[in-house]
Amino acid sequence: AASDVYKRQVPIIGWVLLAMALVCSSFAGALTNLMTDTRFHPPPGDLLRGSWRAMATSLTLLAIQLHQNRGRSLLALTRLSRPQMVELVAAGVAMSVNLGAFQSALVRTSIAHAATFESMSSLWLVLGEVGAWLFLKGPPVSGRTIGAVLIGCFGATLCFNETPQEDGPGHPATPFGDALALSSGVGAGIFLISAENLRHALEPVTFLFAILMIYGTISGCAAFIFDPLPPTLSMDPCVGFLGWLTPSPDRLPLQLTGTLVVDVAGYLAYVAVMKYVPALMVSAAMLLGPFVSTLEGVIIGVEDVPGLWTVGGAVVITMGSAIIAVESQSKTNTYSLGDLN
Repeated sequence: AASDVYKRQVPIIGWVLLAMALVCSSFAGALTNLMTDTRFHPPPGDLLRGSWRAMATSLTLLAIQLHQNRGRSLLALTRLSRPQMVELVAAGVAMSVNLGAFQSALVRTSIAHAATFESMSSLWLVLGEVGAWLFLKGPPVSGRTIGAVLIGCFGATLCFNETPQEDGPGHPATPFGDALALSSGVGAGIFLISAENLRHALEPVTFLFAILMIYGTISGCAAFIFDPLPPTLSMDPCVGFLGWLTPSPDRLPLQLTGTLVVDVAGYLAYVAVMKYVPALMVSAAMLLGPFVSTLEGVIIGVEDVPGLWTVGGAVVITMGSAIIAVESQSKTNTYSLGDLN
């Protein structure tokens, strides 16, 4: 019905914020490859590295809130209803799947493959809608949207045809690494939906702080079970929980860069935008992520120039996701970014 269609109005500041989030968050791939470089220290376990990231960024976000309002924004967490609290925990678990799987994928496949498969979050969201339509009597999904999912899946199969480059600066693509990247896209999709649902209940800084606390707790506990070497309560640069504080080129400087650039200027900007626009619109803005991540990695020297199969597959996946974004235009509400600080 015509009454169900709303016009979305996004001023220039909104697009600037989305562009900043895209460029900064895409740096995560190159940064992870730099941190796992073995010239200075053996690489830490994947889960321990995740707890380092969560610890550094959550402390930064806590400092921001203490500076802005002496931590009063944290009180909003105590006013969440039980369903909202459940959704917040679910978002934290989804973020753990997203970041954990993506970081693990980056040391097992190329940046181009990892970023491309993670960007398929919008396709996973639609697959969830299709499942709800078929089995739970949810709202119907258009044939064009289903076709877009099939296009995205075809693009993924093209990427799998790429021949690994064994002698380049980046990690060669492997099926296991690609599978991890695909699973990270599932976590990203669930996280985006939860962030959209909680956008009016929590300030972006408070929301991301709570999410990273959950992610850090899960990563730290899982590191004792799954990492090759159990972590210790020390500043050891390889196995210490505070190893990221080691003042060497591959630890403290890189971790602070990741906190300020990737998480604060990148992911926090995405969360801030989701307070005003729907998750699928943000997911559509992430479509350029694989291209930006790969370009940054090539420039820094930690990624190979991708082959034609990977480039072609990424373009096809982007086309499928773009169709989904266009289709979602008629389902979303209007939110103004004019009052965005």
